[in-house]
This record gives sequence, structure tokens and C-alpha cells, in this order.
Amino acid sequence: MGLAAFTVVTAAWLTSHLSEGLTKVFSTATAFAALKEDGSVVTWGHSRYGGNSSSVSESLTEGVTQIFSTATAFAALKDDGSVVTWGWPANGGNSSAVAESLTEGVTQIFSTESAFAALKDRWLCGYLG
Repeated sequence: MGLAAFTVVTAAWLTSHLSEGLTKVFSTATAFAALKEDGSVVTWGHSRYGGNSSSVSESLTEGVTQIFSTATAFAALKDDGSVVTWGWPANGGNSSAVAESLTEGVTQIFSTESAFAALKDRWLCGYLG
């Protein structure tokens, strides 16, 4: 892991993005995700392991109610019951194999060091990435 893999964050950037409306901060081993009052998410840290959410940023602008993490990925549960994932694909950052099951109706997410499971209508949908 070279320095190029890290998202460079200055104190000014953090202040401008997190100065208002911060409710909770979540972490992987090397990245952070902040949930704001308006349901948006701000991320920083190691870009491969959740610090860069640009691939799903349009889905993280509103409606997020909870965030969960593995060692290197995040999963966001939205108020419509959908789930958004990002980070290291092998540890839950890529949920495309079960994407159809994560568009609505998810009520809870569980995580281990390397996987997520989503509770939906009394059944679990598990995925590693």
C-alpha cells in the first residue's frame, strides 16, 4: 500500500465537510464514513478500502440511516430499504451479485471482518463482495 492509495485530507477539507450536521462516524481498518443529519455520507481515508465513495456518491447524498463496515468496505442502509456498498470488493464493497435483492425491503445489515448480510423480510441475503 503506497501513499498514492490514500485520500489526502486536510484539516480545512474536514472542517468544511463535517462542521455541521454530523451525527456519527464509522470506520474500516483504514477509512472513515461520516453520516450527516441530512442523510448524506462523507468519506475519507484509504481510497481502496472505503475512503473513496465516488463510484456510489450519487446514492449517498440523502436517505442514509445507518452505516456498517467490514475491515475494508462500507454498506449504507437507506430509508427506502435499499443498500449501497463501496470499498474493497472481496470484503463486501461490491454487492453487484445480489444487487436485485438490495433495492428495497432491507431492515438490518450485519457484518463480519470480511462480509455483510442483509436482513430482508425475515430472510438473510449474505454477500462477500
